[in-house]
Amino acid sequence: MTQWNRLRAAPSLRFGVIYAALFLQFGFLLPYWPVYLKARGLDPQAIGLFYAVMGLARVVTVPLAALLGEHYGQGARYLLFLALGAAVPYALMAWAHGTATYLLVAVAIATFVPALMAIVDAKTLAAAQAGELVYGRARLWGSATFIVVNLAGGALIAKLGPAYINWLLFEVALLGAASLLLLPHAAPRESNRPRVSMREVRALLGNWRLIAFIAAAGLGQASHAVFYTFGTLDWQHQGYGETLIGALWAIGVVAEIVLFAFGQRLSTRFSPLGLAMLAVGISIVRWLVMVLNPPLASLFAVQLLHAFSFGALHLATMSGLHRMVSPALSATAQGLYAAVSGGVLMAFASGVSGPLYAAHGRYAYLFAAALALAALGIFTALKREEDAGVPSAP
Repeated sequence: MTQWNRLRAAPSLRFGVIYAALFLQFGFLLPYWPVYLKARGLDPQAIGLFYAVMGLARVVTVPLAALLGEHYGQGARYLLFLALGAAVPYALMAWAHGTATYLLVAVAIATFVPALMAIVDAKTLAAAQAGELVYGRARLWGSATFIVVNLAGGALIAKLGPAYINWLLFEVALLGAASLLLLPHAAPRESNRPRVSMREVRALLGNWRLIAFIAAAGLGQASHAVFYTFGTLDWQHQGYGETLIGALWAIGVVAEIVLFAFGQRLSTRFSPLGLAMLAVGISIVRWLVMVLNPPLASLFAVQLLHAFSFGALHLATMSGLHRMVSPALSATAQGLYAAVSGGVLMAFASGVSGPLYAAHGRYAYLFAAALALAALGIFTALKREEDAGVPSAP
């Protein structure tokens, strides 16, 4: 058996490589894309508008792209279309001029990248349900790649210059497209299944327990907005250097990777709702401790809680969506979650956290704790109904 065939025969390794290739793009996009936009001459207001359009666009485009995948089949051609579509806007930026062109690029990035990830997540969860792999152990490759790119990307960009960032993203997006060759061929029952109907979509959107679950998970993830946006600035204000701040960020992602590696034990011990309640409960503790301005030694301990506030909540959300939604609509549910969590709620939380931090500094973490508390309330209500025997399907 050739090395290529061995790789294709190992589902966990196969999906792990795909996640690693896709997260190369995220690793450059999230921290360094604003640097590129600034180098292109965009002022802070224009960069803010760019990101606002991305957030608003994904609310519509990501569920729509996922739904089209459900309707026409999530085969290799459609996934390749999404992967190549994710590469195109970075190349277009080389010739982009004017607000309208920049905003068109923003919509394209917000459409293809999250939609592709939603479908890959759905396929990974299906493989996990079939007993072929453990979801967290495949997903951790993405987190590991993200932290490597974060640490090494700065040095690479310093050597090449910020004007080359768009071409770096173009190249890693093509690498992500190539990684999709590792996806297994569709099983006959998957490739021959009936197209998703609008009746099924309406039933999905009418499942109020599913919508409440997605909203609660989105609130839990949106509680990180204060930290993601102002954590570094707050630490700089306290006098911590860049190396130390980088170490604080890194230990949080390392904790997340460890949880993904061994989180299967949590998934077997807790139901998705139980694990989600544990995750957002720990989130509340994390943000309240941040309000107290803990000393450096305690900060490292607090950062370890990222394993639960993000990692455990992500595992609970993926498991919950897989249980509550039929396989035919799995990617659509993933797209809906991406739109609500990363689009509407994260944009709302980021917008509110700015004025709060400007006026009250680290006390803005009280807002983060309030979002996590709201998520805990919804999860608790859903858990009570689940224990009472209320079905999750419409």
